[in-house]
Amino acid sequence: MIIYLIGFVRFSRAEVDWVHALQARRQIRLMLHGQAGGHHYHPDAAITQLLKQLGQTETPAAARSAYGTFLDNVYNVDSATMLERARAQACAQPVSPANGRLIVCEAGNFEEEARTVDLQVRRWRLQRLKHIGVVTNDRKLARRVRALLERANLF
Repeated sequence: MIIYLIGFVRFSRAEVDWVHALQARRQIRLMLHGQAGGHHYHPDAAITQLLKQLGQTETPAAARSAYGTFLDNVYNVDSATMLERARAQACAQPVSPANGRLIVCEAGNFEEEARTVDLQVRRWRLQRLKHIGVVTNDRKLARRVRALLERANLF
């Protein structure tokens, strides 16, 4: 029997002991999405913390794409100020790897933000995209966007 653990970012002490017992018997595979080495606000910080908690060593990171390096620079708050990181990124890659992949827009208020998301979803639907996900930690925004999309028969 082999057990696959996918998507975990934290284990209790009992779970760590259980994982170690399964590892000793070669009955477990851990699948962790991301790379070790991220700290603080970096999305991969959970991987680093989990490996440390399990007493595992970090494996060498695979070569990063230009876009991956860009995202690492965004979250690497320890290395320099945001302005310094942006300037270094621009020098290293004069054409941003985020072009066409990442858009930042400013909304003046809550309703503008909801309508901006609604408009982008409509644009994607016009491009015949079907699998569209909107992720937010703001429940009020999520409800408003859903209402706008339902009104347009897109939800």
